[in-house]
Amino acid sequence: MLAVLARIERKSPALPVGLPTVMEVSGRQAVNPAIPPPELPIPDEGAGRGDREVTGTEPSTTAAGLVRLAKFSTPTQTRATAFYWRLDHPVVVRVTIARPGRQPRRRAALTARARIGLPHLMRAPELLDHGRTLQAAYVVEQLVFGAHPRSVPDKQQLGEEVIDTLFETFGQIDLRAASEKTHPATQERLGRLLRLVPFVEGWPTESDLLSAVARLVDAKRPLPTGWTHGDVVFSNLIRDPHGVVYLIDWENAGVRPVVADLAKVAAAMPGTSGLERVLARGPGSALEAAQGGMMLAEQLTRYYLQELSWWEPKYRRAQQTDRMPTFEAWVRRRMELTAILLAA
Repeated sequence: MLAVLARIERKSPALPVGLPTVMEVSGRQAVNPAIPPPELPIPDEGAGRGDREVTGTEPSTTAAGLVRLAKFSTPTQTRATAFYWRLDHPVVVRVTIARPGRQPRRRAALTARARIGLPHLMRAPELLDHGRTLQAAYVVEQLVFGAHPRSVPDKQQLGEEVIDTLFETFGQIDLRAASEKTHPATQERLGRLLRLVPFVEGWPTESDLLSAVARLVDAKRPLPTGWTHGDVVFSNLIRDPHGVVYLIDWENAGVRPVVADLAKVAAAMPGTSGLERVLARGPGSALEAAQGGMMLAEQLTRYYLQELSWWEPKYRRAQQTDRMPTFEAWVRRRMELTAILLAA
């Protein structure tokens, strides 16, 4: 990754070109000890103990002060974030190295930022440059100083703000009513998951879940559809020192049922407060305006069922990165929310 960053620096006019240096490696990150850290806080994704103890050094020519590998990098795709703060306007570079055919959809990310990442909607950091070099795609953007929410009260407050902003956003952009193509093996895949994960008291039965799939997922009913971010979770939200909230990492952006962004943030919030706020905002909103479409509770149920049916790639990544407890927590959370929605 350090060699890739050096190539990007030589290509991008938004970046300084580095000189030979030695980076100190600790866990998933590398730090340039010759570049003093900034006084303002850099968003931290939750570095573990291994990310604070220097375990080695690596020669490099990058001008970055900090390079951080993503938690869920896999053998087919490696992601990293590089911070450049020795500039009049500090920047961050988001890099993805992937095998051919696995590159992120850059055009979709750029379009979504332009459509819904505006200052009065879901604010995105200023985009300065983007491009490719060999098998790496990169985006250079304004560095937003600040922090991801950590405590339960912070997540509660910020989650409610984001839900309200998403409703305002979807009320201002053009949404179309469209039915979404579904996979014919949705029920089969969900059944395999239920046989893999032990049943917990309070979860819907397999019969209830498969019946809901037939009624909501397999049915060709219109859904409010438009540009979405695709991964509205707290690790992608930053509140700067002035209280302004930014949404980062637009790699999963695309045109899809817009309930997806609401469902993501509701699942990330503690307890059921996020789900309750989304449902309270539903009546009369753009998300329930489609003629003959689904009510918002049905759209949310449909989303969580689809998400659960696509469990296998997430399961493989958890195995590869030794994060099975994270996968199990993800399943439990979706099952809990689905049980609430089906019982409503």
